[in-house]
Amino acid sequence: MMRDEAEEIVERVVSHAKELLKKEESSDFRQWEVIMDGIYQPAKTTVPKLPPGFYKMERNAATDMICFHRLPVELDEFILFENSTFSQVIEEVDKFWKRKEVFEKYKISHRRGYLFYGPPGNGKSYLMKYLAMKAVVDLNAIALVMISSRSLNLLHEAVPILKVIEEWSRPLVFLFDDLEDLLEDNSHWPLKNLLAFLDGTSYLDHALVLASTNVGPKGLDPRIASRPRRFDRVVEIGYPDDRMREWFLKGKLGDEFDPRWVELTKGFSLAALSELIVSVYCLGLDFEQARSIIGDLVSESSVGIR
Repeated sequence: MMRDEAEEIVERVVSHAKELLKKEESSDFRQWEVIMDGIYQPAKTTVPKLPPGFYKMERNAATDMICFHRLPVELDEFILFENSTFSQVIEEVDKFWKRKEVFEKYKISHRRGYLFYGPPGNGKSYLMKYLAMKAVVDLNAIALVMISSRSLNLLHEAVPILKVIEEWSRPLVFLFDDLEDLLEDNSHWPLKNLLAFLDGTSYLDHALVLASTNVGPKGLDPRIASRPRRFDRVVEIGYPDDRMREWFLKGKLGDEFDPRWVELTKGFSLAALSELIVSVYCLGLDFEQARSIIGDLVSESSVGIR
């Protein structure tokens, strides 16, 4: 993927994300909603299809029905590193979406699963969000975000509903950020739900499943990452090397880039690099002072600077 092409894709995806942030216009009551036989309540509007975007699932306490709550999405500027894990994954996913007919030819469910692992602050969540937003922009997809372990309990009910109301071939993206936290439940019921969902072949079609974890695949239940077609790719997103740190700093600082920073930030995550830029260029701190403060913060965390 050439840099100009990558920048154009990033600009389009980020621009669309900003459009989704705009507040939707309110409307007056225009029709009646049937609550039950003979009982009606005023309603604003109905839509035949869900608008493309990111959604969380909730259960309406009054009606016991599942609701899809559209979420605002914001993407910061994304620096796409050439010949990196990021660019390889993006190209793989693009190819996956384009080869739906090939999957159908061999009677294989058109779905793919990625599990990203590694220390926090290096772009796992952003890569997931970027891949989902690209599907929303390019393919009119619906992205379902797992907010809590309760979200897992709603999957089996929510996805068939989506498939009935929406076109069966409409792409779906599922995001499980910080998977280890979502599965933190003594009853293990969310894990059973997740495994059943990942094994589902009848409705898990035209779908991309994206998950991240800070603990690594060995820190998760072995049934999650050890079986293909649950997560087909287990990808490490580690600390940026010298080349990636240079690319990142140049992309953020432009003509103000100082090449000495590359050597002096070994072991810094992308998040730490961003904070270093904010501290020095936005808040006016001395570089060494800012570097020391950020280094201490990271050292005190579970990640550490290597």
